Amino acid sequence: MSEPVSRSQSSRPVGVVGKLLKGLLALVYKLILPVLIVAGAMGFYKYQMDTRPEAQRRLADRQARLVTVDSVHRQTRPAVVHAMGTVKPATEVALTAEVTGIVTDMDPAVVPGGLVKQGQILYRIDSRDYETIVQQRQSDLARAELALRLEQANQMVARQEFELLGEMIEEQERELVLREPHLAEARRALEAAKAALAKAELDVRRCTVRAPFNAVIKAKHADVGARVSPTTPLAVLTGTDEYWVELLVPIEQLRWIQFPDRGESDGSPVRIYNSSIWREGQYRQGRVLRLMGQLEEAGRMARMIVSVPDPLGLRTEQDAPLLLIGSYVRAEIQGREIPDVIVLPR
Repeated sequence: MSEPVSRSQSSRPVGVVGKLLKGLLALVYKLILPVLIVAGAMGFYKYQMDTRPEAQRRLADRQARLVTVDSVHRQTRPAVVHAMGTVKPATEVALTAEVTGIVTDMDPAVVPGGLVKQGQILYRIDSRDYETIVQQRQSDLARAELALRLEQANQMVARQEFELLGEMIEEQERELVLREPHLAEARRALEAAKAALAKAELDVRRCTVRAPFNAVIKAKHADVGARVSPTTPLAVLTGTDEYWVELLVPIEQLRWIQFPDRGESDGSPVRIYNSSIWREGQYRQGRVLRLMGQLEEAGRMARMIVSVPDPLGLRTEQDAPLLLIGSYVRAEIQGREIPDVIVLPR
């Protein structure tokens, strides 16, 4: 007779098999299914690429271009060098007093921007003290002239007495007897008196301060009532007869430019343009003046000076544009002529 089997022992193999099936299904979901998806996507992509439509190549239509034919000929033309630069004063001085005193008068034109002419009186300094000194020096000169005449008379008397005596004396004693050193001293005193008078009169003239050249007032430092001395600046003047433009030019372009300091008659003509404040087409004419002796430090370019006469248009009747100091301008330098050039329009 067989023994009965318990329920727990009979269900143990069934539970183990279930776990193995669940693990196998999880493995399929994690590994096999993604592989199948990727493979399917690649197969679909290949199918799409193999069955895509292809564009047919077609030759482009030939098109005729419209051109203009013009005849050209050889000619001689000047080389044009383009450059940029800054306007600077050609002449600028700080006007100072030459005597000490109180400013008693000042010209109304002595204001920043005021125009003055050469020789125009700008300041007057109190000259009464110097005029008194002139009177004193005139008196000293009159006494010196009188002393010289008296000494000349004394020498004449001494010479007559010496000739009457007829004594033989040494040369050194003879000069003393004839009062020659006294006469020489009187003459030197007269020259000193004349020099002192000239100095006093010069001081009086220096009380009137004049413009040394045609200029524009750049700055004013003294006013009426101020006490000035030879170390006191009165005003700063900038000459208006000529301005300079300092240009920066590439070194390789210098061979086309004429410089008067190289033995040539005139420097190359230059046109100065300032499109920021001038009308289109307006320019000022100048000439190359000098080639400076050092290169510009930043770009290693040559520095040259262009002279522009009458920059403010004070002597011309035409409506010439004003050239202002400090302006950044463009320049066209008309260089040496180049033979056998064919000019093509742009």
